[in-house]
Amino acid sequence: MYQPIRSSDDLAPRLIRGVTREDHWLDFKGLDATTGRPYTANDNGREECRLDVAAFANEDGGTIVIGAEEAVHVLARFISVPNAQDLIRWIDEVLKEKLEPRPAIDPYVLRAPGGEEVVAINVAPPGRLS
Repeated sequence: MYQPIRSSDDLAPRLIRGVTREDHWLDFKGLDATTGRPYTANDNGREECRLDVAAFANEDGGTIVIGAEEAVHVLARFISVPNAQDLIRWIDEVLKEKLEPRPAIDPYVLRAPGGEEVVAINVAPPGRLS
């Protein structure tokens, strides 16, 4: 069942390194070593972002955790997201431009247990539009 991640207190017990797996309601997005972003700023990156959000919006909702690297779909480590608020604005712009109807998202900048700043993008289940 979809349970949004809205605080660092929500994140800590649910995202455990070496244990937590990506699933129907949870997607991990690491950061590109060169750009520090999960998506490229070009059309391919915008399309990938759109598809990630649409996948949750068309099913039961879910959370994309940016700054969470995975190995074989298991959380490996957290990496701080540089300029997290700018990334949230970019994602919002992509969704306004690329998705109709636009799904409701609920983004949060959170501290992981090791102090890393990550972004949780909660995508509402179908029927809840912004």
